[in-house]
Amino acid sequence: VTCTHSCLKKPMLEMSINFYQLESQSLIQTCSCSEYLKKAETRLKEEHQRVQQCFDLSSETPLREMVEREMISTHRSTLLEMTHSGFVAMLRDDRVDDLRRMYNLFKRVPLGLDGMRTKLRDYVQEAGVELVGREEKDPAVFVRNLLDLKMKYDQLLSSSFSDDKVFIHALNEAFEHFVNKNSRSPEYLSLFIDQNMRDKKGCEEDVETLFDKVLMLFRYMQEKDIFEKYYKQHLAKRLLSGRCASDDAERNLISRLKLECGHQFTSKLEGMLNDMRTSAESNEAFRRHCAQGSGRTIEMSVHVLTTGFWPTQTAPVCQLPAEI
Repeated sequence: VTCTHSCLKKPMLEMSINFYQLESQSLIQTCSCSEYLKKAETRLKEEHQRVQQCFDLSSETPLREMVEREMISTHRSTLLEMTHSGFVAMLRDDRVDDLRRMYNLFKRVPLGLDGMRTKLRDYVQEAGVELVGREEKDPAVFVRNLLDLKMKYDQLLSSSFSDDKVFIHALNEAFEHFVNKNSRSPEYLSLFIDQNMRDKKGCEEDVETLFDKVLMLFRYMQEKDIFEKYYKQHLAKRLLSGRCASDDAERNLISRLKLECGHQFTSKLEGMLNDMRTSAESNEAFRRHCAQGSGRTIEMSVHVLTTGFWPTQTAPVCQLPAEI
C-alpha cells in the first residue's frame, strides 16, 4: 500500500495542479470575490478530508500548499482589486464575515496579508482625511467623530482580523496621518477635555474611560507642545473659576500625561494644582485666625500663584482721555 501511494503521489499532484489552475481561472472570471473565497475555503476542506480518507498523511502538506498557491496566491491581487466585491468594497459595506474569510485564507500564503494591510491603511486614511477636513466648529463633535471612527475599526480588527498586529499597526499609521492633517486637533482635544471636566457628573469609571480615549488620540498627535499650551490655558480657567469637576480627576489625567511624556511636560500643570491647594489652605487658615481674634468671619478668597507655572496674559492697555 505504501508503495502504491508513493507511486501515485506525483501523478496525482500534477493532475491536481492542472485541475485547480483551470478551475481557478474559470472562477476568477465568473465569481465575485466573496463567492470565490467561499469556493477556495471549500476546496481546502475537501482536500483535507480526501487525504484523511484515501491517502497517506504525508500527502496533505504538498496538496494543501498546491491548493493555496493555485487558488489564493496566484489570484491574490485580482481578488483584492475587484471593483464591486473586492477588499475595499467589503470595508465599505461592513462585510465582516467576508473580510474574516479573506484574512484567514490570505494569511496561509507568503506575503498574503501585505496587500490587505496597505489597502486597509489607505482606506481608513482617506476616510479620516475627509473627516478632519470638514468645517466643524464644535470641538466635541470633532473629537467624537474621531473616537467613533477608531471604535469602528478597532471592532473590525477584533472581529475580522483577530487583532493581528500587522493591521493594528496599519490602523495606527492611518490615524497618525490624518489626525495631524488638521492644525486645530490639539486645541480641539483640549477643549473636549475641558467640556467634560467642567462640573462633570458621573461615576469614576466614566472618567477613566474618557481618559483612555483622550490619551489614545493624544498619542497620535505630533504637536504635543501645542496641546500642552492649550491644556494649560483651559486648566487655568477651570481652576480659577472653580469649575473643576474633581481635583482627583484633574490630578489623575495629569499623572497619565506624565507617564506618556515625562515630568518636564507636566511640571507646570502639577505646579498649578499645588498652588490651588496651598491657596485653599491659606484661605482656610486666615478665616480661622479671624474667627479666633474677633469672632467675626471675613469672607474672602485669594489665589497665590507661582510665576512661571500659570499661562501669562497680556494686560489691556489703559487708554486715558486726552483731557487727562
